[in-house]
Amino acid sequence: MLATCLPLMLEAGYSATSTREHERIMGVFSSWRILSATSDLNVRATMLQHLLFDAGKGRAAGAFDIEVAAYALSYTLSGDRVAIVHYDEDYDHLHDVETRLLTRWVVPRGSVD
Repeated sequence: MLATCLPLMLEAGYSATSTREHERIMGVFSSWRILSATSDLNVRATMLQHLLFDAGKGRAAGAFDIEVAAYALSYTLSGDRVAIVHYDEDYDHLHDVETRLLTRWVVPRGSVD
């Protein structure tokens, strides 16, 4: 199942250069599950950031990526794993501290400028 959340949709929409392109980009998400913020999203996000600091990687992942990872974890049953498809090493750092987060590079690392 493919899912996204508002921060990722807004990031994708930001890349649009026209109204028409924005509509096309948003249309891509029409068949995806849109994750809403859960009541524990703040707790999960701040815990992920805490885990990074505890591992000596406090600034290894930005706020945006931590929030996206928290969305993914909020919709994952306790103990289950969830994959984040990305092109950002921040998610690998998050996996290092929360192994329920599986990371999959959308294309090989370093292949896009």
